Amino acid sequence: MEAKCSPFSIHPMVDYLNSLRTQESDTNPSYVHENRRAYLEGLREKWQGFPRDDELHVTTRLDALATALAKGQIDVDALFLTGDAGDGKTAFCERVATELDSAGGRLGSSIETIGGWTIVKDASEIPVTGLIDLLEKHLLRRDGNTRLLLAINEGRLRRLFRSSLQSRPPLREVIDTALRPWLDFAEAKALDEKMAVERLMIVNFRHRFHVRTVLPGLLRAWTPPSFWEESPACSTCPARTTCPILANAVSLREHQVQDRLADVMTAVHFAGQRLPFRRLQALVALACTGGLRCEQVQGELAGPQATPAMRLRHRYYEAIFPSAGFDSLVPIHREPLCQSIAALDPGQRTSRTLDSAASALVLEEKLPVDAAIDGVQLEPMERAAAEQLSTQVRTASEPAAEDLAAELARFTRSLRRFHAFNGVGMNVAGWHRALTLLETFALDDHSTDLQKTVIGALNRLQRSPDRRDSLTDQQFDPGGFRNPERLALVLDLGVYFDCRLVRGPELPPTMCKPWMESCPSDIRLQAWPHGSPDHHAELTLDAHLIAALLSIEDGYTEHAGLGAYRRDIARFFSHLLQLATGTGRSPIIGLKVAGQTLRVTGVKTNGVARLQFLRGR
Repeated sequence: MEAKCSPFSIHPMVDYLNSLRTQESDTNPSYVHENRRAYLEGLREKWQGFPRDDELHVTTRLDALATALAKGQIDVDALFLTGDAGDGKTAFCERVATELDSAGGRLGSSIETIGGWTIVKDASEIPVTGLIDLLEKHLLRRDGNTRLLLAINEGRLRRLFRSSLQSRPPLREVIDTALRPWLDFAEAKALDEKMAVERLMIVNFRHRFHVRTVLPGLLRAWTPPSFWEESPACSTCPARTTCPILANAVSLREHQVQDRLADVMTAVHFAGQRLPFRRLQALVALACTGGLRCEQVQGELAGPQATPAMRLRHRYYEAIFPSAGFDSLVPIHREPLCQSIAALDPGQRTSRTLDSAASALVLEEKLPVDAAIDGVQLEPMERAAAEQLSTQVRTASEPAAEDLAAELARFTRSLRRFHAFNGVGMNVAGWHRALTLLETFALDDHSTDLQKTVIGALNRLQRSPDRRDSLTDQQFDPGGFRNPERLALVLDLGVYFDCRLVRGPELPPTMCKPWMESCPSDIRLQAWPHGSPDHHAELTLDAHLIAALLSIEDGYTEHAGLGAYRRDIARFFSHLLQLATGTGRSPIIGLKVAGQTLRVTGVKTNGVARLQFLRGR
């Protein structure tokens, strides 16, 4: 890859990766699919040998769907693609066009007819009347010579069917059901059968879970040695030995680092965060470039003011996590998704063993060749930063001690992150344990580990630590979880509660599931009075809540992580109270004050209801 002329040794892959960033203002935003082809053609004109489309493409199940459609293996009159902006709907339409036309079909206009399909790549570009005509032609009259592929945002699809297809209630029911945020297996199977009858297939990208496939796939496509250290761009660059971008490319091609980054993003998904392809791609691109361009690596970061510790700020594990007191010569414009993963930052998790090892490195007069941090060998950039700080420690004057202490603290946080991605530190984090429980149940609903953990933790909150099969009949108001205990309601419900976990959304098993990666990550605990399963209370479980419950299982008595869930748990307990009352029990309400519980019961005197306080215990 050689540029025709440039004042710097510019790497075209760096330009390309930065163009995928949503917060990179100095480059063409090719994260928008419509801009991608022209942008790539421009890069290939400028740099000979820039990777081909097939080298940059990440294969997913949707590719197989495109092939099946082109070969006529799916017998439907219409296919709707719906979801949020950036989910990949336009890219899929382009893929289908390419499969249908071996000469390389392109979607130049809003509506194209290729190989027996009428393809609408973006319904927002079509007037409502035009869309209604297309739907009536393909779904009502069925008199078209082509089938319909329609990419449409979910909101527009909902609005469209409020005013059209009034004569086809079954068809409207299919669309309404497919757009529900949650489907259990029975509902998904019923939808599957109705779509087959109506000859309409609806692929809802909202239900797509592609992190485990797409994230490692992107990094494999972007980081082969031929694109980097073996390329003309890097081999002739004067800053190659101190380049954070090159160091990131080398690190991110390692399978363990890819898996750890995928863990972080999967945990965000299980915490309720939507991850359209565009947002995920942008964060991975940020990890690769560290928020830098080649000009900055060869300019500001190669100047006399730049130090190895400053360059360390642009390592992949530093770039994706927001840092207070960031003092690099080149500020990073982080992706919005970085705020969502901030709570998972391993740099904020102290470890006596790891932090002591980081201090020992800095105190070394000369680092050994195989210098390591808690069993993980340092990479060149981390080693250079450690050597710089070691020199500063030995030569620093007393006035500089405060600045040096702050620098050492930042270096220690950096090594925590480095070790989390390259060692085993991330595996013991509370959120990672929570992720393992949630993802295991999402993939295999016969697993009982998550249910036992949740029930056990909730019972431990209620001072019943040994019960893990059902919820205890003694319930506290969430305010009573604090230590020391404050004024709190205590409910003696008079009955234990049986429990089960349910998961969703499930995909229609034959029409959608074979063609789209999925993971039913909306998991709920359902509880009902023993012997009365007709009605139940529900508590939605996410990664942050499970992490807080795990801390309870570990024996912690102050549960700060539950603060955000106090209302959810209070509603859950209130519903339990209502269910217990509905079975004929007479729950007893108590007030817990200073270790004493005042029992409160309702009595009637001369037809007047009042509260009666009984003796505390």
